[in-house]
Amino acid sequence: MYVGRPDADVLFLGDMNVEYLTKSPDKNKLDNFLRLHYLTQMIENPTRVSIRSSLLIDHIYCNNENLYHHRGCIEPSLSDHVLTFVCRKKNKMSKEKKTVFIHCYRHVDNNAVT
Repeated sequence: MYVGRPDADVLFLGDMNVEYLTKSPDKNKLDNFLRLHYLTQMIENPTRVSIRSSLLIDHIYCNNENLYHHRGCIEPSLSDHVLTFVCRKKNKMSKEKKTVFIHCYRHVDNNAVT
């Protein structure tokens, strides 16, 4: 089972309250979920830092790391958590011209087509 369609670009983010830098039963469950759904945790640095602890509990998961060229953390002064972010690469526009043929049957005489 996939989260979304197999060909979809999936991105999850949030305060998961699972410490990702330390082994624990909760982290093992999370790792199993990520493997099952082909997701990768993109943030590597602690996101909640205090005098007593340094935790990575704000996560960003994706199913295709190649779509993102930059990720990380920004330290705000308004919260006890840092901001996490990812920057997605731009889609390249196809320069190939396409010809589209349209058949309009609006004015067809159905009696003539027998």
